[in-house]
Amino acid sequence: MPVNTITLDGDWLLKDFGHERGEAARPFEAACPTDDWLSTPVPGDIHPTLVDAGRLPADMFMGTNVEQCRWTGEREWWFRRDFDVPGDFVRGRSELVFEGIDLFGTAWLNGRMVGQTRNSHRAYRMDVTEAILPGQRNTLVVRVGATLRILEANPYQKYFACFNTPRVFARKAQCQFSWDWAPHLPALGIWRSVRLESFDSGRIMDVAVRARNDGQVTFHMALDERTYRQDLDQSSMEDEAAKTVRPTGNLLVEITGPFNLPKAAKNNPIRHKIAVTGQKNFCTLSVPKPRLWWPNGCGAQPLYKYRITLIRNGRTHHQVEGRFAFREVKLVEEPLGSDRLSFRFEINGTPVFCKGANWVPPSCFPGTVKPDRYRHLVHLAQDAHYNMLRVWGGGIYESDAFYDTCDELGIMVWQDFMFACSDCPDDHPEFIDEVIPEIEHQVKRLRNRPCVVYWCGGNEKTGSAGFRVSYGERLFHVIIRGACTDLDPTRPYRPASPQSHTDLGNDRNSGDSHGGCYEDAYQAGITCWREKLRDFKTVFNSEFGYHGPTRMQSLIKFVPRDKIWPISPEMEYHVQDNPYNTIPETFAQVQARMASTLVGEINDAESFVRCASTFHAELIRAEIEHHRRRKWENAGAMFWMFNDCWPCASWSVVDYYLVPKPAYYAGKRGFAPIIAAIVDEPDRYDVYVVNDTLKPLAGTLTFGQGRVAGRPVWSRKCRVRVGANSSQLAASIRKRQVKATADSYLFAFFGIGARSLAETSFFHRPWREIHWPVPELSWRMSESIRKPAPLSYKSGPHYGMKINFSTVNYARMVHIDGIESEGVLLSDNFFDMLPGSTKTVEIRSDHRIDPTAMRIRHWLDRWEE
Repeated sequence: MPVNTITLDGDWLLKDFGHERGEAARPFEAACPTDDWLSTPVPGDIHPTLVDAGRLPADMFMGTNVEQCRWTGEREWWFRRDFDVPGDFVRGRSELVFEGIDLFGTAWLNGRMVGQTRNSHRAYRMDVTEAILPGQRNTLVVRVGATLRILEANPYQKYFACFNTPRVFARKAQCQFSWDWAPHLPALGIWRSVRLESFDSGRIMDVAVRARNDGQVTFHMALDERTYRQDLDQSSMEDEAAKTVRPTGNLLVEITGPFNLPKAAKNNPIRHKIAVTGQKNFCTLSVPKPRLWWPNGCGAQPLYKYRITLIRNGRTHHQVEGRFAFREVKLVEEPLGSDRLSFRFEINGTPVFCKGANWVPPSCFPGTVKPDRYRHLVHLAQDAHYNMLRVWGGGIYESDAFYDTCDELGIMVWQDFMFACSDCPDDHPEFIDEVIPEIEHQVKRLRNRPCVVYWCGGNEKTGSAGFRVSYGERLFHVIIRGACTDLDPTRPYRPASPQSHTDLGNDRNSGDSHGGCYEDAYQAGITCWREKLRDFKTVFNSEFGYHGPTRMQSLIKFVPRDKIWPISPEMEYHVQDNPYNTIPETFAQVQARMASTLVGEINDAESFVRCASTFHAELIRAEIEHHRRRKWENAGAMFWMFNDCWPCASWSVVDYYLVPKPAYYAGKRGFAPIIAAIVDEPDRYDVYVVNDTLKPLAGTLTFGQGRVAGRPVWSRKCRVRVGANSSQLAASIRKRQVKATADSYLFAFFGIGARSLAETSFFHRPWREIHWPVPELSWRMSESIRKPAPLSYKSGPHYGMKINFSTVNYARMVHIDGIESEGVLLSDNFFDMLPGSTKTVEIRSDHRIDPTAMRIRHWLDRWEE
């Protein structure tokens, strides 16, 4: 094999100096004393190391302690690793490979500067052929410059950027410079893997897989050696015959996977060998009757494996492996009338309503995130019926563990490039020179993944969220578009999100839109929120939502209990705010006012969490149902946002500690494959049945008015046929039919025979006006070991538990507290139960759950930790 590799991940040494002061101490020399250096992990980040060393607060995220971390971006940080290189390691060329340095890095090997980095979103290869010492001890030193000081030296003053202007020149996660849900806490360090490679020429540098659904799959393979003609590329005598020189050897291409073949041939690879033609090579193989990859809820996710071997002199010279799938994607923008255009994804020729949320980095310090955290979060999305996650443009291009899990679980990825809420200085050649390799690196890295279905230039650039057009148009409309078209013609690209076909970038009549109903409703008096939602008509909503606190068990980990209510500066700090908002109150104040007006009285921390998180859940569910019942006038509902990068009490539905909020479960019910939804129209209540399955349904709809304590006021039944992959208006209730009965609600059930497929309840009066009865709730538990459907990303034993609930009266927000964490999935939580009903909640876990740790509660209980 031509590539010898030494991994340099593990324990390094760390020391800081003042800005531009470190080099004078010559820490890159092997003889430099290191007695006072700290031990730090690579990949990683400096901040956890400084916490362990006592230089940052032990509880960094409690209260406003993050403010004590700001100094880290004002200093430069030096990393050092001593390692041995075997005498037979070195080949013709040696390179240091940094998968990610955040941000301004300079590397020395054995006292010789070998390279610099200016972009945390790409890998760097540094030639160390002349610097490496085979058979000896080698010293690798990396300086990460003072991020804030370096950025402030750039000419940023003429540009616009939300929250922090100097960041426009930073090719790192933009949300680390503060956001309306994140603190000012730039990550620093060597955040992805490091290795030393030594090799001779003849490597497979890149593979692009182009798979068609008819089974034809073409592999485009790039080597590090190219063909040349002597008469064109080298000087030659006029009488010398022109001669073509090309690399030698063969490329063997093999495919294994879930073949639809007779049993005898099922496990044999499909293979073909070609002669090397030069740097660029291609080979097409045919897979009979390929199994197609489908989004979650539409079918299975079969993945095929490829292996490509470069053979020279009858021996394996180099080999690469990977995965791919048969899946075709199309973005359809066609007329929906005279003044509207669709924005609809089709997978394998089938329209798919996109259900999901916006994803942000799962930590302020992405280098510290372990694969299981990614897997659990994506599994939570899959379990909640999502089929798409948008990797938002103010974060990072995510870890392989994220994309691997999305491939396996059928979660489509809307991939933003990493630009958000700002101008982009595309009039600076140096900036463009950093961006182009980033785009090329990430497109090549991700283009073989079936989960990635869409390239998007970035989030809310100037000109996309309003009328203002400023710096960045050339970057998004020409440079990135050109790179995507050249490197990956299989996926659609659009220059921004939101984007439309009018001057107003956030036009709801075309493209994808951002925004929901709550801001207009809040300014108009809050109680009209359903009317505002009814009039909010997009063709694809890629950002909508509302903020709500996390659960008490998480909240008290970062805000002292006595600072939660009345809302204190510490609480405000962890909700954050948006200075560009049209609402004068802070986000925390908005939460309190909307919740107290619509849900219930707030007089302490517990009632604030209970009421505000309940309205968060109600609004998320209502907005999802609104977009889904308009299918295909609207073709996607993706709320803001799924997860958190730090402990906060804002937009997410899964908090930093991986504890789902009530809104997570409300969204899960709203995204179920079959739902019933009740819509408040001016003179009636319309009942819809939405069917995301690919089969038509014929069943019975039961709807009516009930009392929270007692029998229904009235009910009706009708037969309903709902087409495959469609939404159907199933019934209407005239408002004059609704009795002026205190403490009543509307309900709808859809089922086939005795099997219930969907149910919903709808309170036509504000919840705070309802006199909730004691529900008389009862339950029983049963436990089993090694459930047939374990957590797919966890090995070892798996445990299952069922809790069977029953209630006499209406039971509001029934939930199980005390057990949710990484490795635990609940089929439902924070649900309502109608009078006389039963419900079963299934719990899957990678560990045995102690029933005594559970606390089962409902609306009338105190939601205390």
